Amino acid sequence: ELAKPQAEQQENFYDHFGLTVSHNGKCETEIKEQYQADIVYGAASDFQGDILRDEYSKLGTRSGRKCDVAIVDEVDSMLIDGKNHIVMLSTPM
Repeated sequence: ELAKPQAEQQENFYDHFGLTVSHNGKCETEIKEQYQADIVYGAASDFQGDILRDEYSKLGTRSGRKCDVAIVDEVDSMLIDGKNHIVMLSTPM
C-alpha cells in the first residue's frame, strides 16, 4: 500500500502550510486519530470500509469527519481495473 509512505514523504511539505497529514492504513487502534489530520491518504477500498464502519456500525471511525475533497491518483485503475472489487463488512453472529 502506498498511502503510508506517501503520507510520510509529504509530511514536511504540508507542514510548511500548517497542514497535518496521515493515512488510513490497517491500524484499527489509531484510525480515529488518523482521520483528525487535515489530509488523509488511503486506498479507495480503505475509505469505503471506513465509511461503512462509520455509518452502519456507529463506531465513529471517521470522528464525524465528512469528505470535503477527494484527489484521486490513477482513477483509471480504480474504475476499470478495480471495478470488480467490493468492500464488505462482517459482524459476529
